[in-house]
Amino acid sequence: MLKQKTFKRKQTPINRDFIAELSKWGNNLNQVAKHLNTSKGGLDRVGLEMLSRIENHLKELRKAIE
Repeated sequence: MLKQKTFKRKQTPINRDFIAELSKWGNNLNQVAKHLNTSKGGLDRVGLEMLSRIENHLKELRKAIE
């Protein structure tokens, strides 16, 4: 019989504060998307502004982990 090597994945440390912050912004994004998808007026100025803020914040979070 051939012996097979088992490879263990390296576990990266979990940053709970980062995960919590990302979760908050994900929830905000879902709420804005739901509002924009259910409103008959389509994309309004406030909705677009909120999406822009969320996008900028997510970019900042990405820079923080790189």
